[in-house]
Amino acid sequence: MDSASVLGVVIGGAITWLVSWLYYRRAGLELRQEAAELRCLTTIILDALESAGIAELSRDPVGRIVGISIRGRGAITISPPIVRGIGHVTPPPQDPGATVQPGFSHPPEPADR
Repeated sequence: MDSASVLGVVIGGAITWLVSWLYYRRAGLELRQEAAELRCLTTIILDALESAGIAELSRDPVGRIVGISIRGRGAITISPPIVRGIGHVTPPPQDPGATVQPGFSHPPEPADR
């Protein structure tokens, strides 16, 4: 290899390193900015949950949120009742003389009801 080839490789490597460094530096700055915005929005959401009485926040001496405890209660209502069977689920016939639609099978009633 002659000195011109070596110099070309060194210069090409330096240019590649510089372009990569500038790109990753800019990406790092954008990432820091995005993280700061998300931290601010998360704090707003958590403060709203605390104000509504849904969450209890733990804070460090500086005031930063370091923990969260969420309390909740709920109920599930299913209407109409769950039907186990094969085929189409339709309401059971109200008229004793009515027929069940094809494809519908009534499950046996549980003994504990």
